[in-house]
Amino acid sequence: MHCHRIFLLVARSEYLEVKPRLVEARHEITVTAAEMARAAADIDKARADRDTRLAAAESKRVAELSEIRERTAAVIQELVKATERDGRRVVAAPAKPALANAGGISHSSGSARSAGW
Repeated sequence: MHCHRIFLLVARSEYLEVKPRLVEARHEITVTAAEMARAAADIDKARADRDTRLAAAESKRVAELSEIRERTAAVIQELVKATERDGRRVVAAPAKPALANAGGISHSSGSARSAGW
């Protein structure tokens, strides 16, 4: 029984030596776990903020693209209308050169004098 008692005293003494280190290690584990939880929460918030900013930027770009497409369609429509108007215009040209000469217009290389004036 005496050996058993000595063993218990030695074990208790060793435990008392180690106990402060165990308490300190548990405290460090608790602090580290709390820091990791805060870091994980910060990462989650940063991801959410990033996703919000990306969604807003994408929405803005889609709206800009839509506006550009609308303006392009309007320009194309105006171009088509202008082309149609231009196609309907008829340029009046003299039917015969004799009619042009009667009005004092000469198609020859001379002046109004060579046309007989």
